[in-house]
Amino acid sequence: MYARHQAALVELTQAALSNTDLSVLLRRAAVLVADTLAVAYSAIWELLPDHSRLVLRSAVGWQDDATARMTVALAKTSPIGTTVLGSAPVIVADWLSETRFMQLPALTDHGVLSSLTVVVPGQTRPFGCLGVDVTAIRMFSDEEICFLQAVANVLALAIERFESNLAIERRVEERTRAIEQLLVAAAQEQAVLEERQRLARDLHDSVIQALYSVTLHAQGARRLLASGELSTAADALRGLQDTAQEALDEMRLLIFDLRPPILEQVGLVAAVQARLNAVEGRANLQTKLIVDGVGDLPSLVEQALYRIAQESLNNTLKHAHAQHVTVRLRRAATAVLLEISDDGVGFDPATAGETGGMGLRGIAERVAQLDGTFILQSVPGAGTWLSVEVPL
Repeated sequence: MYARHQAALVELTQAALSNTDLSVLLRRAAVLVADTLAVAYSAIWELLPDHSRLVLRSAVGWQDDATARMTVALAKTSPIGTTVLGSAPVIVADWLSETRFMQLPALTDHGVLSSLTVVVPGQTRPFGCLGVDVTAIRMFSDEEICFLQAVANVLALAIERFESNLAIERRVEERTRAIEQLLVAAAQEQAVLEERQRLARDLHDSVIQALYSVTLHAQGARRLLASGELSTAADALRGLQDTAQEALDEMRLLIFDLRPPILEQVGLVAAVQARLNAVEGRANLQTKLIVDGVGDLPSLVEQALYRIAQESLNNTLKHAHAQHVTVRLRRAATAVLLEISDDGVGFDPATAGETGGMGLRGIAERVAQLDGTFILQSVPGAGTWLSVEVPL
């Protein structure tokens, strides 16, 4: 008998050391106890955190759904409660003559006559208890009691290890989340700084320069009017009007960039349409958005396509002098396609590519990050066509 007990303890210890899931380990312990002690019923009970009740965690011989619904109050009216409240094993030699405790109805229904229960200890409070029940009058030997206590101690060590690992994992997760939040905050701060710097450069390179040109045109027109050169003054005023319109277009573009992002709120298609309405439409460009089955896209894809569309439209507004611009969004089986075309003055892509001008380098980098393809066609005097295909 001693050899059988030792073999069972070795098997349970090996299972505990192999990082077996706790529920699986408790089930294995209940089966080993029942088989080793040749009993019909074995059970492992866990004390709830509020110390009010114990819940059946694993059992052998009980109904299949018992572990999902069986609880017992923590009280000295049952051997289970008495075991947890104390520390010594509790033995009921004969339930028919027992006066200290009330038997669980489930055990009564199965004709249980003898029971043995030992505590499963814990660091700060008991985990619960381990018990066996038989349908015959049985005097449990000291060796059997020691075996059951040894099993309970192995379970206690395994539970302590499991809870320690769980606590470590929680701390690691919390620390990881904290680090991620710091990184996100730093990235957002850096993005804000870079955006401010970009806006400052755009203001200096476009709007401020345009406003300076407006003042020069105005001064020239005033001198020409004073000297009676009306025809030349009219030319200066037309230049002033054109320059002021360019400054107004640039300001609309910068104001749109300063608004809160709407991409996350309304999606790619609506965000592109909002951009066309707010910027190109007010700059007297004729715009058209053609959509074919785009639907929901991954967030990173939507963000990249929106930024690509934004950069391309910025180029059209600033450099193309176009009358019409068309944006097409189309979803294929395994990819999404973005095309933007205009009827502007066009340019030489080779020359622009060498200098990285007009945002083409940024567009190419965004496409490359998504393993997509980027095609640009433009001829001076014949407009520009841009195509981006991103795999899904």
